[in-house]
This record gives sequence, C-alpha cells and structure tokens, in this order.
Amino acid sequence: MNYVSYDQDGLVLSLVQSANPIADFDGIEVTDAEFAAVGESPWTWRVDLSSSRLVPRTKAEIEAWMSAPTPDEVNSERDRRMYSGVSFEGNTYDSDLESRQAVSDAASAALVATLQGAADGDTRWLDQDRDFMWITVENVQVALDAPTVVALGKRMVASRTELANAARVLKDMGEVPTDYRDDKWWV
Repeated sequence: MNYVSYDQDGLVLSLVQSANPIADFDGIEVTDAEFAAVGESPWTWRVDLSSSRLVPRTKAEIEAWMSAPTPDEVNSERDRRMYSGVSFEGNTYDSDLESRQAVSDAASAALVATLQGAADGDTRWLDQDRDFMWITVENVQVALDAPTVVALGKRMVASRTELANAARVLKDMGEVPTDYRDDKWWV
C-alpha cells in the first residue's frame, strides 16, 4: 500500500509504503504509478483538498512555487537591514552585533549616570576630563550626553524589534511577496 502525506495547502510532505493498511494515517492512499511519479518529482504534485486526490500541479503553480521567496530569504533581508546601521537624531550608527553590544553597554552606564544626576547636555558624564563620543558609520565623532546614549540604546532595541516584526508579518502571509525586499514591507 502506498500513501502520501500533505500539508494544509495540499503540498506533498512524504511518501510511505506499507505491506499492510496503516490505520489513522494522516494522508491519502495512492496507486503504484502515482507513488513512483511523486517519488521522482514531488514538487510537481499536490493533493486537491476538495476531492482528496493526488493531482499534477499546473505549470503556473510550479513556476510560482519555485520562484516564491522562502522564509530564510526573508530572514536574510531582515538581518541585512538589522546590521546595516540605525538612524538616530540625524546620524547613522553601526548596528552589527558587536556595535549593538557596545551601545547596550554604553546605555547601561549612561542610565546609571542619569540616575546619579548626569544632566541633559553634560557630555562628560563618564569621564570628567573629556566628552563622551560615539562614532557614526561615516566615521564622525558625536558628543552624547547620558540621556541621549540611553535613547540611542532604546532606538537600537526598537529597530531590531520593528525588523523582526516586519519579517514575521511577511513569513505569516503564507506566500512571501516577490518584492519582500522593498522598503514598504519594512517601515
């Protein structure tokens, strides 16, 4: 006996052969010829959900399936955006993993300094002999007071969260749009 299991969209997931009937198998029974055909090219077959029959996919269905972006491609775009810089108060700051950790560390120190009374505009909150500086992606040093460093840390977290949520929305669509790299999906 030959069986095909499938998902909620009729996509073939697996093939099973058994000498005996399988009770409560989550799929359909197919002929020897269908079993062989699915084994050779499973992406060209689907289960018609209305009739619970194995049917060949149309050329248009195959082309759409083969060209549809994958969740991994969405994740790659999310990561590219996540690590390509974060805009904050007119500047863009590095946002790769190391930079995010450095901003997090600085924001923690800045929060403590703020709680200890560091004032707005005081850029010497960490070291009384020199201004606290952060470097932009353009390699320009920017003096930042403690509350601004805390706000930069919050912006980094917000940026990461926004991108993760946008990626989740795209992946939850069922079929990821082919223009998923367009900014309209990420803002």
